[in-house]
Amino acid sequence: GSSFPSCVTNCVSLCFYSYFLVVVDKNCGYAHMSNVLPNYTVFRLTHDGKLTPVEDSTVSVALGSSPTQALIAPGSNLVFGADFLGGLLQSFSLRFDGDLKQHAPLALPASEFADASTPRLPLGLWAHPNEPLLYVGFVTANRLGVYSFNANGRLKFLRTVSNSGQAICWLRTNRAGTRLYSSDTVTNSIT
Repeated sequence: GSSFPSCVTNCVSLCFYSYFLVVVDKNCGYAHMSNVLPNYTVFRLTHDGKLTPVEDSTVSVALGSSPTQALIAPGSNLVFGADFLGGLLQSFSLRFDGDLKQHAPLALPASEFADASTPRLPLGLWAHPNEPLLYVGFVTANRLGVYSFNANGRLKFLRTVSNSGQAICWLRTNRAGTRLYSSDTVTNSIT
C-alpha cells in the first residue's frame, strides 16, 4: 500500500525505534516552502508495514532553523537532532505511545568557534555504541564536539577534538566504539 502520506514538506532524515519512525521535516527546500514549521514527527509502523502519523506527535522548531538529522541513541528511547542553521542540538524522549517529548535545546558553545562572527552550525550526529556520549560535527570550526547525556536526554558539553578534514558532515563509529570516522565535505576526505 505504499507510498504513504508523509505529512511533511521536505523530509531529510529518518530514524527507527521499536515500531516508530521519527521523520525530520526541514521545510526549507526552496521549491517547497510552506506555512508548516520545520519539525520532528513520529509515525507508527503497523504489523502489515503501513506507516501512520502518531496523533499530536509533531514537535515544531523555529522557522529557518533547518533541522538536518535525527538519531536514536543505542539502547535507549532518546532522540537527538541537529538544527543546522539554528545552531542547536535537540533532545527528545520517544514515549511508548509514540509521543515525542522535547527537552530543552542546547546551543553549540561559542568558546569553540574562532570568533563571534563564525556561525555555530551542527551537522552530523552519532552516539557511542556503549556509553552515553553524543558526537557532533562543528562544521565551521573543523572540530568534533563531544557531549555526555543522562537517561532523561539532558546533554552536557564535554570538549571538542580537532579534525584534520574540513566541514564535518557525517559521523560513524566502529561497533566497539574505539574508532570514530567523519566524512569531510570541503576536503572530500574521511578522518
